[in-house]
Amino acid sequence: LILSNGNSLFQEVIQKGQSWNINNNLAYVVGATHHRDLEILREIDKNSYFLIPGVGAQGGDLELVVKANNSSPFIINASRSIIYAGGNEKKYYENARKEAILLKNKINSF
Repeated sequence: LILSNGNSLFQEVIQKGQSWNINNNLAYVVGATHHRDLEILREIDKNSYFLIPGVGAQGGDLELVVKANNSSPFIINASRSIIYAGGNEKKYYENARKEAILLKNKINSF
C-alpha cells in the first residue's frame, strides 16, 4: 500500500516503530519473499531484530535474506522444512535435527 506521502505502509510502520522503541525491545516480522522490501527496511532500521518467515517452501531466497541483513540482527523462521523432515518417530527427530543443522550451515555460509 502506497501512502499519500509516497512511502509504503511497511516503511511507515518501521519509521514509527523507531520512535516508540526507546528501550530497544521492539522487533518486526518481515517476510522473506520480497527481499528488496527487506533491504529497504534495513536501510531504515539497522538495529532492530527481524523475524523472517518465508524461506524455503514459501519461496524466499535464503542467500538474499542473509545478505540484506548484513550485520543487522535477524532470526530466520523455518517450519515446514524441519517439521516435515519425515520418518518414523526416531527418524523424525534425526531428520528434523539434520534439516535444522543444514539450514544453520547454509545461513553461516553467506
